Amino acid sequence: PFEEVNILEIIEEVQEDFKLYIKETNAIIIVKDEMPLILGIRFRIKQLMHNLISNSLKFRGIKHPVIKIGCKELGVIGN
Repeated sequence: PFEEVNILEIIEEVQEDFKLYIKETNAIIIVKDEMPLILGIRFRIKQLMHNLISNSLKFRGIKHPVIKIGCKELGVIGN
């Protein structure tokens, strides 16, 4: 079922999941202050953020990763 999902809360949970890996790689995660509430399936949104952050840490090359997370309003899609 769709529900209102707090993206900032999801990102904080995922950062906690990767706390040790973030420390090991000296990663910096920058999150835009104003993240939206969206309508979606919470565990799917968390899975998406988990995969995006995981891939950013895993495929970083030789540099310390800097992950920037933000949003951009594009309008309403569909009805």
